[in-house]
Amino acid sequence: MKNWYLVYCNYNQEDRAIINLERQGVQVFCPMLSQDNHSPHKKGGYMFPRYLFCLFNPEVTSKTTINSTRGVSQLIKFGGRQEIIPNIVIESLMFYIERSPEAEFKGGESPNLKKLSEDLSAIIKGILSECESDKRVLLFFSLYSLIVRDIAKEIVKIPVKK
Repeated sequence: MKNWYLVYCNYNQEDRAIINLERQGVQVFCPMLSQDNHSPHKKGGYMFPRYLFCLFNPEVTSKTTINSTRGVSQLIKFGGRQEIIPNIVIESLMFYIERSPEAEFKGGESPNLKKLSEDLSAIIKGILSECESDKRVLLFFSLYSLIVRDIAKEIVKIPVKK
């Protein structure tokens, strides 16, 4: 099953990594900053320098193949485990990049998804307004931890042994 993963690139090698990953049949999403006058960013460029979002099936394209791709440093692990980036994160990033940050993202009908969508909206608007790339990356990781925490609370209810 295809899932989104986060890839860390070698310094200044995002373009090389994108080309080589796409040659392997991996779909790559690399958010870019706009250069328009309404943007707080002085210049365009990568929203998350050295990071790419990759959609692939690990049973078809192995993680070792991804890690050994030219331009790629490594697949990002969270807590020592290879984690999937939830679709709602990618969809919301794509939504706000294609539209203005003032647009409203509606992630679902259930109350839990509506609350999650509101939290996503607030963090992504913060990411889009941040001028420093390092802070944008930190905001993304806080977004990711928020999503994982909320999904874990709602979907997986594991009883704690005493």
